[in-house]
Amino acid sequence: MLNRRGLLKLASAIIGGAITAAMAVPAVRYLVFPVRERIVGGTTGPLAVADLHDLPDGTPVRVPVRAPDQRDAWSRSPLVTLGAVWLLRKGDTVTALSATCPHLGCSVDFDAGAGQYRCPCHTSSFALDGARSTGPAKRGMDPISVKLDGTRVLVEFRRFTLDIAARVAV
Repeated sequence: MLNRRGLLKLASAIIGGAITAAMAVPAVRYLVFPVRERIVGGTTGPLAVADLHDLPDGTPVRVPVRAPDQRDAWSRSPLVTLGAVWLLRKGDTVTALSATCPHLGCSVDFDAGAGQYRCPCHTSSFALDGARSTGPAKRGMDPISVKLDGTRVLVEFRRFTLDIAARVAV
């Protein structure tokens, strides 16, 4: 049997526990939010990178690939540059190659005089279609999917594992 003092202690403990639980649940949800959700998220699907009429015929053009929005745990960033691609227009068709060297990830440049792509880091070179010509790269440049929406050029940007012969998307 509880006396008055014991009953007040019990009631205080129950009320205090309820208040603590009410405050702890949102705090715990806030702290484990990244575990429950995709930590890095952004636009999925093709991203617009250029207009077909802005691409010269037969000459590669390097264009940045930007996501309109990217989320990383609690922060959100607009217009995030994901990387770059080389676009090559031939008539009404466009092909895209990743601007990242498949050897160690350096940025690939285009040598207009030689008509080929070159990696300035380790002397890898690639033909206009991205095939490996020389150097330590174990494969050619990585192709990127291209879609045309009217005159807008859309690419499905992705990264690939570096320094292996097989093309494995990350």
